[in-house]
Amino acid sequence: MADSLQDKIEAVSRNFARKLVQDLTVSMNEALDFPKANGQNSHLTFDSDVLVTDNSANIKIIASDTYWINIEDGRGKNKKAPPSDSLGKEWQLSHNIDARKILKEIQINYQTKNGLSKVKKGLSKQSKGLSFDKAAKQLSFIFARSIGKKGIPAKPFVDRVLNDGRVKLFSQEIANLIGSEIRTNIGFKGTTEVLKLEV
Repeated sequence: MADSLQDKIEAVSRNFARKLVQDLTVSMNEALDFPKANGQNSHLTFDSDVLVTDNSANIKIIASDTYWINIEDGRGKNKKAPPSDSLGKEWQLSHNIDARKILKEIQINYQTKNGLSKVKKGLSKQSKGLSFDKAAKQLSFIFARSIGKKGIPAKPFVDRVLNDGRVKLFSQEIANLIGSEIRTNIGFKGTTEVLKLEV
């Protein structure tokens, strides 16, 4: 039995969405400058939602976290610190960060700078003896405060995927299927919804 027109449009739309999700992930990891050699990737992932009706196709690309906005647009200085939970163990592992090592270096630098032979007050615990989980939690607060104070530079990754001509090709493919010209609308959201494409 031959596929209906709606089935064909849905197949083209799903294929487009799948490829877009893959390429957004690659583009994001390149923007974050993750080395390809060790296969390191961001903890942030993307997914798609495709809905095809008799006369339209709606494609949504959804991020697993709103953090994609901070990567794409950056974050201004002296703003409210992000939740430290978002910079915890999972985020640190995805960025190849050893919290225990960094905390130990902070202690040594503090001692050297202040000419101390022993660590004082808040730095009294030796990070060497901390579990990875506890060290990661302590470091997440430091990261959050630093980001709130210094901000994050923008590392755009969405536009370079969308502006490569793929949307025009997708629209043309749908137009060829239905035998008439179509309009394509792209909308951006400030939540986990990265974009909405309607044809």
